[in-house]
This record gives sequence, structure tokens and C-alpha cells, in this order.
Amino acid sequence: MPSPNSMLRSVNSEERWTTEMFKSFPAEEEGIHINLNLPPCVFRVPTSFVETKPDAYVPHHVGLGPYHHLRPDLYTAQRRKLAVVAKLHPRINLRAVAEGIAKWEPFIRQCHDEYLDFDPQTLAWILAVDAFYLVNFLNNYSVATTNNKAETEKLAGDVLMLENQIPSLIIAGIFYHLVAPGDDEVRRLLDLERFHIFCWDVSPLPVPLLGVGPGVVAEAMLEGHLLKLMYYFIVNCTVLRFDSPICFRAHVDNPGFILTENLKKGVDAAAGVGVPGAAIVQQIVSLAEKVPWDSVFALFKKGDPDGKSPSLLVEEIDIPCVSQLVDLAGIRFSVVPGGIREFKYDVEEKKFYLPKINIKSNSEVVLRNLLAYEAAAEPGGPDVLELAEFVDFMCGIIDTPRDVEILRKEKVIVSDLTDEEIAPIFNGIKRSTGNKEKKTTDIDKAVENVNVEYGNVPKVKAYRLMKKYVYGSWKFLTVFSMVIVVLLLLLQAFCLVYGCSKHWFK
Repeated sequence: MPSPNSMLRSVNSEERWTTEMFKSFPAEEEGIHINLNLPPCVFRVPTSFVETKPDAYVPHHVGLGPYHHLRPDLYTAQRRKLAVVAKLHPRINLRAVAEGIAKWEPFIRQCHDEYLDFDPQTLAWILAVDAFYLVNFLNNYSVATTNNKAETEKLAGDVLMLENQIPSLIIAGIFYHLVAPGDDEVRRLLDLERFHIFCWDVSPLPVPLLGVGPGVVAEAMLEGHLLKLMYYFIVNCTVLRFDSPICFRAHVDNPGFILTENLKKGVDAAAGVGVPGAAIVQQIVSLAEKVPWDSVFALFKKGDPDGKSPSLLVEEIDIPCVSQLVDLAGIRFSVVPGGIREFKYDVEEKKFYLPKINIKSNSEVVLRNLLAYEAAAEPGGPDVLELAEFVDFMCGIIDTPRDVEILRKEKVIVSDLTDEEIAPIFNGIKRSTGNKEKKTTDIDKAVENVNVEYGNVPKVKAYRLMKKYVYGSWKFLTVFSMVIVVLLLLLQAFCLVYGCSKHWFK
């Protein structure tokens, strides 16, 4: 009986685990030893990413690989996969392919960072079906986009999720070792150029189109997968922040509104049936409605003085947004050919040079999973997060639709989506480099220079002085003002009842 704290769910699971250990450490006469130093390439998404937006990391339309293939809610996609394989069936002996994959079980398990509680045959059939589906999807992506763009972009987002990856060495092994010798027609299905074109078309950030041959693609995908390939292309493509707008809560959450509404209904009903004194109370309630109760109640709430809950704020780098930099500091933005390594801030020109960003309906999902891959795999080393640093910068300078509008005019952002749809994409991505010890980069230096320059703007200096010496006492002043207003309203109501002008102001 397995332990309740064990990842092994049954006796059969324990037997599979034991068999896997035997295969990992075979006797000398049993042949090939497994390279236990081979790092995994398919990861579960780190918890720090999932907690901000879980839906961005879990496939909704098609599950690929052992992490999601057998999910009940995605199993309807199995029909689509089997239909693809059925078209290829006359040319492919899928059973022979699955039997061959089963022999690679130790390698398959090493490609995943989490224990796979499947027997070898189940793993083999999952990867055989999903590998052929993926290759077919990439081969037909351009045509599918033309026929049904919205649906194809959703599938592309799922295909690029970190937990939905198929190791490239398994795909290559299927087509170059398990497909019948001499069956060139089937082997031509594995067109590495299709992998490259797909990355170029779907990536939100620049990917080189020319000068990339099959050899480059094969080398980039070595010990990786499709998401790693896109990351490789993005990274190697060469050629004072104010709070975001307040989200006002609905009146239904306002206790002052609920109180006055219920009281008003009761008083109106009483006045309607002629209850003595109800008419006077009705006037008092009418005056009380004019009091800004939401502001009064907000004064006694803990947290952000603007009424926002700190737990809902996504951490970003400390830099003013685009509109503030343009309007107050005269800093400009310009698009530059090349990728994220071409980022530059020219102090003399007071201008940022940024790569073009192409935003589609699935771009947020793609960006988030690229960042998750970088954090999990650390392809550049534990202190190098090139993509995260650039995305953190963009999230820092984009707060509102107007920021997007300015960058769109400068051709930095290209998209069919509206400014209102694009701004939340950058506002919702949590800072990835905040807790990392890393070397000072060009982006760090640019942020430091811009913050100093922005802090020396006379308008900004005046605002900060006012905030320090005047806004510090705003709660006291507001409470005092509200008390005076309420007292005056009560005095007015009292005078309506007892006639102050007759008795006190003769």
C-alpha cells in the first residue's frame, strides 16, 4: 500500500517506478547506460507564475504530452488527433512507431521534470499520436490561419504552452529512426522550416526570417522543443511610475449606498401613506444622499490611499509610464530593427530605441509561457533573464491605453487589437526579475538614467513636494471637511423642522 504522501498512487505505480530505476542503472551486459546528467526540458509552470493567471498556462483546446493528453476535459481533442493520424495511416505503421518509442522510456522520463506515472506503452502511444499531430499542425498552420484565424490562434497558444511541449529529440527519432527506411514521403513531413516559420508568425517579439537554415533550427531545438526554439530566436535575433487607473467598484459593494437606498425606500413608502413627520425625514434623507459616502468609508479602509487593495497590484519596475515620459520629460520612442538585444536609450537624444512588438489574441499566453520557460530552464544561467528583463521594462512603461496609442504611432506596437485590449496584457504580467541577483544591464542603466531625468522635471519636483508636505495630511483635512458638511446638513434639517430664522435670527 503506497504512502499517502507518496507521488505513487498504487502498487502498480510503485512497480513501474522500481522498473524505471532498474532501467536507469542497467548491468554492464545489458547495454546502453542512460545519461543521468541530461537536464529536463518539459517543466511544470513555477507556482509564482501560475498564481497570477492560471488560465494562461493550462491548455484549453488540445493537450500534448503526458501532462495534459489524458485530461478528461480535453479528451474530445483526441478525435481531432486521431483524424490526423488516420490520414497518414496508409504510409505509417503507428503501432511499430509506438513500440519503438516505448524502448526510449528512460530518456522520455528524463525529459520531464515531474515523475510520469504511466506505463511505457501508454507513454509511447501518447507521444506517437501527439508528435504526428504537432507536425501536421505546423505544416498546415498557414492554411488553417487563412480559413479560421481565431480558432487557429487559440490552438497555437495551446501548442506553445510550457507544459504542452513534445521533446524535439523524440520527434526527430520518430521520423528518422522509426519510420520505415526509404519512406522519404513521410520523412518530408518533418520540415524544420515549418517550425521556424511558425515561430516567426506567432512570436510577439522579433524572430529572424532570413539566414536561418535547417541546421540552425536543428541545433536550436537540440535537447529542447518548439517553445525553446521560439525563445532561442527571440533572444538571439540581432540586427518614477504612477499607479494605474483606479477600478471603481460597483455601487452594490458600497455600504453607504445600500444604507441610504434602503432607508429612502422606507421613508418614501411612509410619506406615501401619510405617516406624520415622514415628509421632513424624506428631506433629510434626500440631503444625506448628497454626502460622498464612498469617500467617507474609504478613509477608514486600510491599504492604498487611492482605495486599491495592495494584494491586487502586480509588481512592476519603478519607471514612469510612456505618456508621463513623453508629456513631462520630453522623452521619445522609436522602433529599431532587430530583437530585444537592440534595446537602447540615448541620453543625448532623450530617446528609447525598442524592437517591434506584434500583439495578437494569443500573445499574452505566448509571452507568459516564454517567461515561465526562461525561469524554469534558465537557458542563459541562473543570473541571466534577458527576456524577462525586457518584458518587465515594457510592463513598467505601459499602464494605460494612451501609452499603447503612443507606442503604436511610433510603430513599436503593431496589432489589430484595440489600445484598450492591449494595455491589460502588460499590466497583468508580474515582474520576473525582482528577486534575482543579476548583473547590471543596459535596461537597468536606462531605467536609472530616465528616473533621474524624470525626477528633475520641475512639474514632477513640485508634485513630489506637494505629495510630501500637503498630501500627508489629506486624511485629516478630508475627515474634518466631511464632519463640517454633515453638521451643516444636520443644521439645515433642524432649521427646516423648527424654523431657525424665526427664533434665532430676528
